[in-house]
Amino acid sequence: MLREKKFEKIKTIADDLYKKIGGDLNKVSSVDSNFSVKQTGNFTPQGSVPGIGKDYAFINTSLKIELNKVSEPIKGLRGYYLIKITKRTAFDSTLYATQSTSLRNTMLQEKRSRFLNQWVTEIKESSDIEDNRHLFFGQ
Repeated sequence: MLREKKFEKIKTIADDLYKKIGGDLNKVSSVDSNFSVKQTGNFTPQGSVPGIGKDYAFINTSLKIELNKVSEPIKGLRGYYLIKITKRTAFDSTLYATQSTSLRNTMLQEKRSRFLNQWVTEIKESSDIEDNRHLFFGQ
């Protein structure tokens, strides 16, 4: 409840800031000194955003907005963001073709491991285990 109230408050502040900067992120600190502009650097849609982490709202918006245009406030996991994408690298299909088998095998192995661990956990939880190690080890 408190978190929702904080998000509502920061939403109004972010909307007001968005209107005041007029599409220029360089004006942010002059409009309100409580806010600053930071660059994330390069990141991939599957990876973590430097300085932010895995925030899917941030990443999804970054993939969709126009280059060199400031987005409207986007609600992320830890607050609101104004995003401006300055460079977007095109999808490299040749690199994907060379790595697709490796990526597929890695994902398949992760899924197998997850399934096996889940199966073992379910068996342990549903089993009636009696500890008789003292008979075997003679203690």
